[in-house]
Amino acid sequence: MAEARKLEAQVTKYRRILIIDDNLDFCSTLATILELEGHQVQMRPDGSTGIALARSELFDVIICDIGLPDVDGYDVIEQLRRDLNTARPLAIAISGFSQPQDRAKALLAGFDHYMTKPLQGSNLLKTIGTWEPA
Repeated sequence: MAEARKLEAQVTKYRRILIIDDNLDFCSTLATILELEGHQVQMRPDGSTGIALARSELFDVIICDIGLPDVDGYDVIEQLRRDLNTARPLAIAISGFSQPQDRAKALLAGFDHYMTKPLQGSNLLKTIGTWEPA
């Protein structure tokens, strides 16, 4: 048991995280969970302001909803992957859609992971905690 805790402590790394989601309640709850784990979190309610912030500051992780009011999540990550060619943050798509073609489209757009709502917090924390930049 002590070995498992030691391994868990080694895997956990504190990240700078950007959440782009127009559901403010979801965004606030997710930010609180991530902050309680020690991560630094910023939030944006739409794709345009999310893109602008990601271009001006470095983030380790970008969590982005697919269904945004202005620019959809696919376009957000495509633009950021093109613009931030030297920096490659972990990109996690979140969506209410769970069909295989939804996941495939997100991965093709440049997301590293695709998670469906309701989000499993433990899966998200594990994904963030074990990710190593290339």
